[in-house]
Amino acid sequence: MKLRVLLAAAAVALGLIAAPAVTSAVSSDPVAAQANSNLSWSGRKSLTEYVGGPAQVTVSEGATKLKDNVTYDWPFVSSDYNPSTKTGSINFKGKVDWWHSGYNFHVVISNPSIVYKNGVGQLWADVHSTLEGQIDSKGRDAVWDLSGGDTIVTEAGEKLLAFYAKGEKWDPVNYQVAK
Repeated sequence: MKLRVLLAAAAVALGLIAAPAVTSAVSSDPVAAQANSNLSWSGRKSLTEYVGGPAQVTVSEGATKLKDNVTYDWPFVSSDYNPSTKTGSINFKGKVDWWHSGYNFHVVISNPSIVYKNGVGQLWADVHSTLEGQIDSKGRDAVWDLSGGDTIVTEAGEKLLAFYAKGEKWDPVNYQVAK
């Protein structure tokens, strides 16, 4: 692993490859996701606390927990982002399920995509929210707006998340892109 990092650093220093940079998803002009890119996001740490902590959050389908146990990593799948039009998407895979056993409460987020249209970013995902048979909301849409520098629940997100209102902030989203 150390040799790979040293070789990459040497290649960057020699100008052979572009240096990767960790960039917030609210970046106004991502260039292109690399094949080894990933999306790191805790969703909403208060949601993890509400369900009883990290042990009540499961990951599957490629998503993993990072060392802090409250940030989740979705691996890169594909990108069609066009820097000249500032339009396209960067797609990731995996599923994270926040579960509260006392209320049979779930918020499941899977297969997120950062979607840009004319330089304005939104975070799309498959979302499924349930609560003891009272709420069962499921779909894929632009759940969070990324254009203002924050990760903000959209109107579509309010419908899918069922427990969060339009305009509520979630934790920042980070992903890796090439410069």
